[in-house]
Parts: sequence; structure tokens; C-alpha cells
Amino acid sequence: MIWRDPLRTCKVKNKRLLLNMFLPLLSKESKEILEKFIKIKIPKFRNYLFDYIGFLKYLNLENLHFLIEETLHLNYIQQDTMKQEVYKLLINRCSSLKHLNICQSYIPPFQDFPEVKNCFANLHELRCTTDNDSSYLFELAKICKSIQKLRIDCSNKENPGLIKLIEEQRNLKCFICVNFTHNQNQQKLFEELLRVLSKNARNLSYLKTCDWSRGICFPYSILKEFTNLTKLKLWDLNVQQLEQQLRMSAFPKLQVLHLKYLSMLTLADIISKTKGDLWKIKLYGIDRNKEHSGKLIQSIYLHCPNLRYVTIYVGYQDYIEVEQLLKYCQKLEGIVFLNSF
Repeated sequence: MIWRDPLRTCKVKNKRLLLNMFLPLLSKESKEILEKFIKIKIPKFRNYLFDYIGFLKYLNLENLHFLIEETLHLNYIQQDTMKQEVYKLLINRCSSLKHLNICQSYIPPFQDFPEVKNCFANLHELRCTTDNDSSYLFELAKICKSIQKLRIDCSNKENPGLIKLIEEQRNLKCFICVNFTHNQNQQKLFEELLRVLSKNARNLSYLKTCDWSRGICFPYSILKEFTNLTKLKLWDLNVQQLEQQLRMSAFPKLQVLHLKYLSMLTLADIISKTKGDLWKIKLYGIDRNKEHSGKLIQSIYLHCPNLRYVTIYVGYQDYIEVEQLLKYCQKLEGIVFLNSF
């Protein structure tokens, strides 16, 4: 299945060969453009046994740009021209793309490509950024209605096209939001995310947020609406607001829990409100209050009979609780012990 994502799996020394396979398949118009403006010699067309481009399921523009920039010695204008024509080829020949990564500042326009609807109509996974051109995302919103996994890399820019794209999804199951910046403009963006995500609250089964900004906080008041989550991963330096909202929320169907920087009492409370499906618990950087470590371990063995992997903080006084954990969690395969003293 190497042709599902050749831009990623192709070794560096073979990237020029891969590009030479793409170029003969360009349209007559595209070849004329490249020969005129770039003065590049297009390899002769060959009849391949398979329509290899038709097998593509993954398209990462970063990998595509790297392929062109590293294998051809072109100036910036020539690079953009080459990217435009190769991108046009891939969009028009990929019958059903499943995964798209557009975390790039430059995205060739695609609205007028004849096969764009066929290419993007069944897109299942998208990674983008708030820096992406809003008009581009508005166009995607007209075509893509079935995205199931969405990752957003946030910056300090509002993006109404992104909000519209999320709003149009009928079955969004996984939402990942990563933020490294601190800017007041993000508050409005996060409020809009809150509004559109609430429409997918029943469908969402996987939520992950990573916020290292120590500034504007993701609107965690939405958490209590996500009662069908099976995976929850929260890494946020804005601990106080997050803990407050987590105590008011319940995730009975949780199977995987990854949390950082929270108190042991909050973690024990989250686990106590699950219904026995948790099989993986990873905890990092939490408070090391030795008076609470036993309560956390107790909450785990009382409510997680199907547990297989766990990270726990242990003090000198907790060995009886650890013994109980081993007794009640018979399916355990791995434990990471961290000291709480």
C-alpha cells in the first residue's frame, strides 16, 4: 500500500524519481506552462500498468512542497508555479482522497479544478491551521461534509472559513486543537469553536487539546456536553479553569485518559464517574500531594476493572492501595510508578 502516501514513504534519494513519474502525467496545458516559465524538460510519457495517482489516499502539502523544493533548484516564483501544476494533477487524478494536511502558508487555489469535488467529497481527516486562507476553507466547507477527524494548529488569527468548515460537518468524531501562542484575538476564535463544536457534542468520541500559551484558555465549559467521549487528552497550563470544569463534567464511556498538571483529587473524581471501560490512564506533571495519592489509586481500582496500562503516583504510605490495584485490575499489562514524595 506504498502508493496510499508516497510523498511520506518515499526515501530522499528516490524523490526525484517520484517527481519524474508525476511530470509526464501533467496535462498538455500544464506542460506548456512549465516549459515556458521554468524551462524544465518534461520526461516522456510512459504507459504505466496502474493509475498510481488514483491510489493516493493521503496528501500532505508540506511533503509535496518539500519534494519540489529539495529536488528542483528553482526560485520562489518558479516553485509556486510547479506546485500549482503538480497540485492540479493530483487533485484531478485522485478519485477519493481520505486524508489532507494543509498546514502550509501557501496553498495553490483549487476551486476551478474540474475534479475537485470528486477528490474531496469523501475526505475523512483534515489537519489545518488558523493561518490558512479563510476563502480556501470556505470552499472546502462547500465540498467536505463527512470529516471525522480534525486537527487545528492555532495561531493568533481569526478564521471564519475554518468555523464554517467545522459547522458543515455531519459526523465529526475526533477534534484536536493545539495552541502555542498567546493573543487576545484567540478569545473570539475559541468562543466560535465552542459554538460549532457543541453541535457535534453527541458524535464526538475523541477530544484532545494542548495549550502551552499560559494565556487565553480554551473554553472548557463545553466539556460537560461531551458525554460520549471515549478518549480524552488534555494538556493545558491554565489549570484552574480546567479543573473547575472537569469537576462539573462526567465522561461515563471513557476508555483512554491522558491528563497533565491536574490535582490528584480532580483525577480521582473524573475516574469515579466512568463506567468501567477505562483501559489506559496516563498522568503527567500532576500535583504530588502524598495525602491524595492513595485516593487516586483507590478510585482507579474501584472503577477500572478493564485497566491494562496506567501511570500512578505512589508514596510510602500507598503500598496497601497498590496491592489492591493489582488484586482488582486483573488485566493489567503495564504500570509506570512515579513517586509522590
